[in-house]
Amino acid sequence: GTAVHAANASGTQPAAQKAMSSKSVSKPLPKSFSLPMFFEPNHGQTAPQVKFLARGSGYGLFLTADEAVLELQPARPNSQTTTAHPEPIASSVIRMRLDGASSSARVSGASPLPGRSSYFIGNDPSKWHRDIPQFARVEYQSVYPGVDLVYYGNQGQLEYDFRVAPGSDPNQIALSFTGASARIVSGDSPDSGDLILSTANGDVRFRAPHIYQPAAPKSGNAEKTVTGSFRQLAGNKVGFTIGDYDPSRELVIDPALAYSTYLGGTGTQALVKVAVDPALNIYLAGSTTSTDFPGTTPPPPGAQNIFISKINPLATGGSSQLVYSIYLGSSGTDSLAGIAVDSDYDIYVAGTTASSDSSFPTTANAFQTSPEEVGTHGFLTK
Repeated sequence: GTAVHAANASGTQPAAQKAMSSKSVSKPLPKSFSLPMFFEPNHGQTAPQVKFLARGSGYGLFLTADEAVLELQPARPNSQTTTAHPEPIASSVIRMRLDGASSSARVSGASPLPGRSSYFIGNDPSKWHRDIPQFARVEYQSVYPGVDLVYYGNQGQLEYDFRVAPGSDPNQIALSFTGASARIVSGDSPDSGDLILSTANGDVRFRAPHIYQPAAPKSGNAEKTVTGSFRQLAGNKVGFTIGDYDPSRELVIDPALAYSTYLGGTGTQALVKVAVDPALNIYLAGSTTSTDFPGTTPPPPGAQNIFISKINPLATGGSSQLVYSIYLGSSGTDSLAGIAVDSDYDIYVAGTTASSDSSFPTTANAFQTSPEEVGTHGFLTK
């Protein structure tokens, strides 16, 4: 499952949300509900080589010890958005590896967020994953001698910084891409200097890097902008050209990753319902399809699960608004019918499940712990 964003940074609804019935959502969600990017450590919810993962509109990001894997999911044609069993659409996978980087770089989460993620998939509690922490940043220490790498979100965009310590060489940095053809935009257009990665599902754009030397506390040195750009080294290998700078101060190289709007979401969200508790927290629930990390077994064709996300719109700062997300489902197609929250803050969701086995999660005291025959069944989960 993936965390569900109520709106993206610009407030524009993804194509899948536009396709939802007007009976499901009576009016667009306010822009203030736009949720920040966060990173989850891998506690078993994805492939074991992944250290951290993040998801957003149209992509999944998977950070391993030595590369970043970006999975791009194309938007479904309008004719498929309401199909009960939509055909799977092939995603594009871009891998970014640091050539010559250290394989022993320490990877850690930084800037903890108050939210948590839980995955309740299938009826085997040993495979559920509860209360996974969320972080605003992921840091790789010493990917090259004197060079750290930091991933974070900024205004709905993924960014990464190379932080070059005083006296270290920024020319060590070389990015090698597979799964896309890389080119640098030339000429006098507003996009000049951007790095374009072209895939079958559209383009991914790294904005021309912002290169600067941060202000040094108590030194009297103000932040200094440094000229520089992407540099094509060979084929799909890219480095940076750096202008004059003070080698006795830290240097920061900061590209931003932007996405073409037609890439759509990582799956189809539909049948979205809303509930509000006595403290004015908002609960969004619906049906969602998604894809897993490349190389693992994807969900069966047509499989979709239920998501439940709690949002605190009164929290100060966007990073505090998403309290948690829960994913509930089985090996078949699970569809939401409704959600309610009582005065004790218990959450109730109901819907249908078309699992062909007994994989829908239940508890020992459930009214009915397994389907009595193959087919579509109703469910009620507290």
